[in-house]
Amino acid sequence: MDHLRSLDLRLVPAALASWLACLVVLLARPPAVLLLVGALVVGLGGLVWLLFAAGRGGHRRRWVAVTCVSSLVVVISAFISVLPERLGPLVEASATRVIAVVEVTIEGPVERRQSRVHGSRLGPVTWQTRARLHSLDSRLGRFDLEAPVLMVVDPDDTTLLDPGFAPGTRVRVQVRVQSAEFTPQFAAVLRAESAAEVIGEPSWWQRVVHSVRMGVRASVAGTPVDAGALVAGLAIGDESTQPVELGEAMRVSGLSHLTAVSGGNIAIVLGVVIIIGRLLAVPVLIRTTVGALALVGYVLVVGPEPSVLRAAGMGAVTVIILITGGSRRGVSALAATVVALLILAPVLAVSLGFALSVAATAGLLVVSPYLRLLLRRHLELLGRIKVSQRVRDSIADAIALTMAAQITTAPILASLGQGLSMVAVPANVLAAPAVPPVTVLGLMAAVAHPILPPLGEFLGHLAAPFAAWIAWWAHTLADAPGATLAWPGGASGASLAVLALLGGFVVITFGRRHRWPLRTITVLALAGVALVMMRPPDRAGWPPPGWIAVACDVGQGDALAVSAGPGRAVVVDAGPDPEAIDRCLNDLGVDTIDVLVLTHFHADHVEGVPGVLEGRQVDRLLTSPLREPAEQAERVESWAASAQVPMSSTRTGDTGQVGDGEELVAWRVLWPSRVIWEGSVPNNSSIVLDIRAGGIRLLLLGDVEPAAQAALRGSRGAEAFDVVKIAHHGSRYQDPRLASWTGGRIALISVGADNEYGHPAPETLTAWRAVAAGIWRTDQSGDIAIVRREDALGVVTRR
Repeated sequence: MDHLRSLDLRLVPAALASWLACLVVLLARPPAVLLLVGALVVGLGGLVWLLFAAGRGGHRRRWVAVTCVSSLVVVISAFISVLPERLGPLVEASATRVIAVVEVTIEGPVERRQSRVHGSRLGPVTWQTRARLHSLDSRLGRFDLEAPVLMVVDPDDTTLLDPGFAPGTRVRVQVRVQSAEFTPQFAAVLRAESAAEVIGEPSWWQRVVHSVRMGVRASVAGTPVDAGALVAGLAIGDESTQPVELGEAMRVSGLSHLTAVSGGNIAIVLGVVIIIGRLLAVPVLIRTTVGALALVGYVLVVGPEPSVLRAAGMGAVTVIILITGGSRRGVSALAATVVALLILAPVLAVSLGFALSVAATAGLLVVSPYLRLLLRRHLELLGRIKVSQRVRDSIADAIALTMAAQITTAPILASLGQGLSMVAVPANVLAAPAVPPVTVLGLMAAVAHPILPPLGEFLGHLAAPFAAWIAWWAHTLADAPGATLAWPGGASGASLAVLALLGGFVVITFGRRHRWPLRTITVLALAGVALVMMRPPDRAGWPPPGWIAVACDVGQGDALAVSAGPGRAVVVDAGPDPEAIDRCLNDLGVDTIDVLVLTHFHADHVEGVPGVLEGRQVDRLLTSPLREPAEQAERVESWAASAQVPMSSTRTGDTGQVGDGEELVAWRVLWPSRVIWEGSVPNNSSIVLDIRAGGIRLLLLGDVEPAAQAALRGSRGAEAFDVVKIAHHGSRYQDPRLASWTGGRIALISVGADNEYGHPAPETLTAWRAVAAGIWRTDQSGDIAIVRREDALGVVTRR
C-alpha cells in the first residue's frame, strides 16, 4: 500500500469542487440559475481575493486558491453554455413545441439508431445528428443565436435528412422545437418536418474527414455483420451499423466501452505513435509533436463532440500512466484533465460516460498497482505451469488493469439498475489481444480507402477476424448462466456496491495480515456473491420516482396503470399478453389493484386479464355495458369468477375514486352514452374515462371511432386535458377535430412494433402534432411514465 501514500492528491479537491459547482449550474432552473451563478461567482471570487490579500501565506493556502479559481472558471463556462437553453429564446420555443424554420450546421455524422423493445422485438429506425443552431424563425419571432441541438427524423419519413450529409454542411429546414430535458448536452431537440435545403457546403478538410469516416464502412463491406460493425466501432466509434443483438451482448459482457470512443482508443493510437517513434529513434520532441497531431487528427475524424474530448483527455492520461508506470503525479494529471475538460465542455459534468471514464482511469492509477502486486504473489496455479515469469506477470497485469477499472466503475454501473456483469473481467482479458489490431487496422483502412480502395478493403478485411473474435466472446459470455448479477438500482444500489467493495478490501487486507491462503479469500467472495444472487430480481431502476401513470408496452394492445399509492394502482385494460402486463405491473411494484377497467371486450384489451389477476388483489372489475364479442366477454366473466372479483358494467356519468390526499385517483365515465351502429360497434362502445390523479387530468379514449368521438366532443365544451391516450392505437379512423378539442399536451399511443394494421397512421400523427402535442409511442419507447417534478409535467420512457 506504499504507492497510496506517495500519490500526489493536491489537485483532487479542485477537480471535485469544479465538478460539483458545474453540476449546480447545469441542474438549476431559471430564475434560480441566475442567483446560483451570481452567488458562486461572488463567493468564490471573494475567497480568492481574501486568500491572496492575506499575503503569500503557506502551501495549503495556495492550493485552496487553485481550487477556488478552477471552480470559478468552470462556473462561468457552465453558465455561458446554458444561456441558450435556460435564458434564451429556445426556452419558450421548446415549452410550446413551436414549428420553426431554422438554419443549422451539421456537426456529426447522420446516424441510424434502433433499439430493442422486448425480447427479440426491435423498435423503429430513426436518424439523428448533432448540429449547431444559428437562427430560428417562428411565430415567436426571428432570432439569431448559437446553440448545440440534436436533429431527429421520425421513422415515418427518413428522407428528410440525407444520411450522406458531411459534417460542416449548413442546411435550412422546418422543424418542431422540443425540450432537451433528457439530453442535457443539447439546448433543444429539433424534429424535422420538411426536407433539408442545403445552403452551405462543408470546408475541404471537413470533406476529407468525412471521406475517411465513410472509408471504414466501405472497407468492411462483405465481412460478417458483427465483425464489420465492430471494426467501425473500435476504429472511429461508429455504432450506426451495429446490430441490436450485438450491442446487448457487448453490454452484458462488459465490452460496450470498446465500441464507443473511449480513452482506450486514444491510448492505442498514441501508444502506436510512441512505439514507432522509439523504434525509429526519433527525438522526444518530434515524437511528442507527431503524437499530438495524431490525437488532433483522430478527434477530427471521430468528431470533436464532448464525449470525444473526454475520451481524448482520459486517453492521454492513460498513456502517461502506462509510460511512467503509474507515477505519483498521475492522479494530479487526471484531476487537471477533469478541470480542463469541464471548462471546454461543461455538459460533461452530467455525462455518464465522463463519470465512468474518470472512475476507470482513477482505478488504473490507484487500484491496479495494488492488484498487480497481489496477483503476482498469489497466482499459485500459474506458478505450477511451465511458463516464464514474464508471461505470468503479463497475465497478472492484464487482469489487474481490467479488475481495477471494473471495481471503480461498479458503483456507477450499479446505479443504472441493469445488474452487474459477472463476466466482464474474463471478457475484457480475452478480448484485449484483439483490440489493438482492430483499432489500428481499422484506422489504416479508413485512411487508405478514399485514396486506394483495394488497399482499404484489404486492411478492413484483415481487421475483421480480430473483431469476430471479440464478437464471439461477447455473445458466448453474455449467454452464459449467471452472466449478470441482479443488483438494486439508483442511489441504494450504488451505496451497496461501495459497501461491498469496501468489505472485500477489508477481507483481503485482513487475510493478508493473517496469512490466509488465496483460496479462503476466494471462497468468502463467492459466498458473498451467492448471497446477493439469492435476492429477488431488481426492477432495473424502474419506475421513476413520482410516477402518476404508466402506459405499459404490451405489444399491439392497450394497458395503462394509474398510481393510487405505494403498491396500488387503477388499471385500464390488460393488453393481449398475460406475461407482458404481469411484467409491467411487477416492474411498477403493483400488488393491489383497486379497480380494473376493461374498456371493451376485444382480445387486444382483455386477453391479458389472467396476468393482472395472478398473484394480486383486485377489488373490482368494471366493463363496457356491451358484451361483444360474446366469447371474449364470457372468458372475462370466467376469469373474474375464478378469482372472486366482483364484476359490473359502467356507463356515462358514473364516477368513483380510490385513495386519498395526494394519492387520490378520481374518475368520471364520459362514454358510452348510447350504442352506435356505425363502424365497429364494440369499439364505439368503449369506456372513455376522465381521470384526475397527481394534480393532472388524463383522457383515456379506448378504441372509440370517429362517430363516437364526434358524439363525445359534441356533448361537452372544449376541454383541457394534460394527457390523452389516443384512440385505437393511433389508427386513421379519427375525428379530425378531436385532437384540438382535448387540449392535450402529452399524447400516448399504445401500439405494437411492425403491426400489420399500419398503426399509428401518418395522418393521425400529423393531426396531433398540429396541436403541439408531444407524442410518445410504446413501440418506440417501451413503457411510458407520466411524472411530475415540482411544477413541471414530464415523460420518462423505459429506454
